[in-house]
Amino acid sequence: MSLDWDDSYDFDMSPIETTESSTQTSPISEEEELLLKEHIQFHSEMKDFLERALLKGQNEGVLALRVFIKNKPKKPKTSLNRLFLEDNSPQNDETESSTHEYLKTKLTQESLPIFSSLSLSDSESWNTVSEKIKNTNQRCQRGSGVCLSGHIQLGHLLEAGAKLYRDEKLLGRAEGTFDEWVRKNVQMSSRHARKLRAVARVIQPFPRLHNLALSLTEVYKRLPSIRRVLEIKEYKEFWSLAS
Repeated sequence: MSLDWDDSYDFDMSPIETTESSTQTSPISEEEELLLKEHIQFHSEMKDFLERALLKGQNEGVLALRVFIKNKPKKPKTSLNRLFLEDNSPQNDETESSTHEYLKTKLTQESLPIFSSLSLSDSESWNTVSEKIKNTNQRCQRGSGVCLSGHIQLGHLLEAGAKLYRDEKLLGRAEGTFDEWVRKNVQMSSRHARKLRAVARVIQPFPRLHNLALSLTEVYKRLPSIRRVLEIKEYKEFWSLAS
């Protein structure tokens, strides 16, 4: 009996070749961490699915099993091989200085007024923050060529919302996960929400970075390089300025 099972989510566990310049002790990036979490969740869901599939086949037979496995969990779009085993390292000539100078060329004085008044205090309630998340997302969707600052504000709100939602669950006032709430109430994928939050965590404290004429995707890809730039006092002070 063939069920045409899709097992293409393999991960080659052969030793990874390294060079003298590789930094094996460096912490993983935000992108790598998020991808690992996606795969952890996928394999957890797949384990539960396979256990239920086994019971389905034992109790109801092959035909019921064939119908059941059509709804198996979807694997992450990005494979672990692609991120960890392919050469994704920066070019040899990409230094903190060159990254800093590149970012300076992308500075713009333009901004979107709709985001300038958004603020968030430690005393904000979940109800208030959840409404801000929905309203800010709607503004981003309506905006034509929304600037980076809008995405940063939305990511900052999502980051705060995730913490407040956990508190609401502890108090018995919320069910499910924050990702589920985002998908249902904001119509946003978990992957995109995590990307917004990752960018906001790095960029939000540095006002000048809000004015980069770069897309969210471009900034997300450069987060490891930007993080290294911000570790240098001179550059950190430059990007901390309001204008």
